[in-house]
Amino acid sequence: MFPSVVGNPMVTQANPDSLVAVILDGARLPSTASAPMPLALPPFG
Repeated sequence: MFPSVVGNPMVTQANPDSLVAVILDGARLPSTASAPMPLALPPFG
């Protein structure tokens, strides 16, 4: 569903801004033909 964090550039980069934004703001994956239900990571807090 969501990409693995192992070796993920968002996790390993020196600047953590993108990772912190995903944790705080959440994330959404759009629906596709092979995965018709959209997925969401809810925001923290």
